[in-house]
Amino acid sequence: MLSCILLSVVFKAETTEVGEYGPFRSMGDLTVSPSGSAWGFAVEKADGKRYVVINNKEWGPYEDAGSPSFSSDGTAWGFVAAKADGKHYVIMNDREWGPYEWAGSPSFSSNGSSWGFAVEKAEKEYCVIMNGEELGPYENVGLPSFSSDGSAWGFWAWKAGGERYAVIKGKELGPYDYAGSPGFSSDGSAWGFTIMKADGKHYVLVNGKEWGPYKWAGSPSFSSDGSAWGFAVTKADGKRYVMINGKEWGPYGGEWVDSPVFSSNGLAWGSIAGKDRDRYCVILNGEELGPYYATGSPSFSSDGSAWGFAVEKADGKRYVVINNKEWGPYEDVTSPSFSSDGSVVFYAATLTESSHYRIEGVRIRVSE
Repeated sequence: MLSCILLSVVFKAETTEVGEYGPFRSMGDLTVSPSGSAWGFAVEKADGKRYVVINNKEWGPYEDAGSPSFSSDGTAWGFVAAKADGKHYVIMNDREWGPYEWAGSPSFSSNGSSWGFAVEKAEKEYCVIMNGEELGPYENVGLPSFSSDGSAWGFWAWKAGGERYAVIKGKELGPYDYAGSPGFSSDGSAWGFTIMKADGKHYVLVNGKEWGPYKWAGSPSFSSDGSAWGFAVTKADGKRYVMINGKEWGPYGGEWVDSPVFSSNGLAWGSIAGKDRDRYCVILNGEELGPYYATGSPSFSSDGSAWGFAVEKADGKRYVVINNKEWGPYEDVTSPSFSSDGSVVFYAATLTESSHYRIEGVRIRVSE
């Protein structure tokens, strides 16, 4: 069966017809950078070989090739391909890396300034290529993660004997019985990850300080500027709690508590918790709201002055809660988005089952 693709790309709210590509014997998914400035796809042609098309340029032929990945701003790209020698190669930003026994897809910081990928050089000899530097060898490695600005990065790794480590900007931390993937604030100033020790308990490391022990602990999350951090835990009493900047909130009932989310400046935070069976509550700056039959994650203005979330209530209708005021009912609704100063909120809603989505703008006055 032959396939073709008709591609249009959006730039600054304008649609550009790039052209028709094909026919092909088969093709993978079209991938596009969040900015819309970069796109690509992998295909098989009539010769049985694989090719990758990125921004109108074709790469190949290969014996096999994966779909390309991109940085959020579209400035960096890469993909994995196999050649006739049976080896794997990583083609990234017009440069080829390899050969390897195996290679993972490259990942990037949002601005494309930092990049990395995992490779197997020989049996049980794994390395991570980070910004051109080879780190390892290890018995196994995770995919690298980054701060949005590319200033901080990390990954988990196993050494001989099963010891687990976390590698943060080239520094090994461990050994542990388990180490999760590290997370970062957008500006790279804060970092953390979850670990498990020989006692079977969970701990969380945030900026080098250890918190615990816990029966269970989720991965830490951060405000964009790194001023606030938090994570969800289950303690020995079986209750769920949220830790925010070292302060414990809870306990909360139900099966789980979500990792907290923050305003960009760290002044506001929120989480979702199971309340009872099929009931959920939203925790906003320590205050519990609800219960609801379903709820989305809270969102904030950048300055933390406004917040909101979408919910479903007992009547089966959807509502939006904004700074303690409820809007609705609706048949369906999206999570609210805010202007930086919290003065304007936007969300899309359907008033009836047959109606179309519309955008509503609501002025919010935040009490002092």
